[in-house]
Amino acid sequence: MTRRNPPAIPPDTTPEAWRLQMKAIGEQTPQQCIAIWEETQRQFAIMEEAAMRRLHPDFSDYQILVELVRARYGDELASKVTAKPNALAS
Repeated sequence: MTRRNPPAIPPDTTPEAWRLQMKAIGEQTPQQCIAIWEETQRQFAIMEEAAMRRLHPDFSDYQILVELVRARYGDELASKVTAKPNALAS
């Protein structure tokens, strides 16, 4: 499978820096790409939870979890979680 890099150079990046970045990305193994993706997702989840706690400082951990489910997956799933609060106990 051939991976293609984005065609446009960001305005804050020199063409040489862009070329080196794209070369480095292109040389990564699939395992390296997945590891970077996993770490990025982990960091995003941490930031998302922190933002939710700033928005709702009085919410319990459970209420924060429900709001995260709502933000990520929508009202339908969040309402199912609130309808069966013990479903998350395992």
